[in-house]
Amino acid sequence: MLGQTWHSRFEVRQRHFAHKLFFLRVDLGELSQLSKNLRSFGYNRWSLFSVWDRDYLGPDSESAGSNDITEKLRTLLERKGFDRDFQRAVLITTPRVFGVVFNPVNFYLCYNREGELYALVGEVNNTFDESYAYVVAPSMAPKSSCPASAPAEDGCPWSASAMMAKAFFVSPFMDTRGSYHVSLSDDTRSFECSVSLRKSDASNQEGLSFVAGLEGRARPFTDKELIKALVRHPLTGWATLPLIYLHAVVLTWFHRVPLQDKPELSDRAMCRYARPRLLARWSDRLRRFVARRNRKGDVF
Repeated sequence: MLGQTWHSRFEVRQRHFAHKLFFLRVDLGELSQLSKNLRSFGYNRWSLFSVWDRDYLGPDSESAGSNDITEKLRTLLERKGFDRDFQRAVLITTPRVFGVVFNPVNFYLCYNREGELYALVGEVNNTFDESYAYVVAPSMAPKSSCPASAPAEDGCPWSASAMMAKAFFVSPFMDTRGSYHVSLSDDTRSFECSVSLRKSDASNQEGLSFVAGLEGRARPFTDKELIKALVRHPLTGWATLPLIYLHAVVLTWFHRVPLQDKPELSDRAMCRYARPRLLARWSDRLRRFVARRNRKGDVF
């Protein structure tokens, strides 16, 4: 899918940005076959573009000895009470490009045996070597002309919404207060998602702290289209982390946004495993360095 991601911050200081990129919308059950059919795409093997089980949903020793994404997702759904009639899942993610990627969030659209979208999983990753999975039952709103079950199977558009309390420390510029409001729309030809964080003490009437989004238009999953996507957006996969740190520098040194203390992750089962440890150390050192200067009064 060719599209863009955007982020608008309203808390303390306003800041907006948008970046073009490409990402995948793929059925988990089709990854192996795509890896066999395509030269430029690999599943659990190195390739120009690749998806690895180890990059998703953390390690899982309870999936009958399997580290397969689908099995880890099934186990997660069972833990959260969403195991009924799980049939398949569609993954929204950015693949590794030349072996490199950082996904701030991965979405899993989970369908039951009736073909209905009955669970939405948002796997959020931070730069502190951690991840957390939000699992919710979305409120569906298919168009009146579409069947209630599996509206997107035949390209029929649907929309969904969900809300969950924030429970995971993502950015040192925001605490863990507030609730996420998620809206999705998908018709296999296009995908749109927006996530807004709302707080009761926000400075605007709507209580918005920030809004982030992702949108894209579908292209065929072929070698030719993958190469074309890379030519159009060559920094996809590589630029995400540098851009995160660049925006962090701007917020810290130019906008003087104070940093928040990082709490311990309570749900250790969702702790990240494959993130390069060096990045986590850099993130922690930057946070401690700025906090130390803040206490001395040198910056704020």
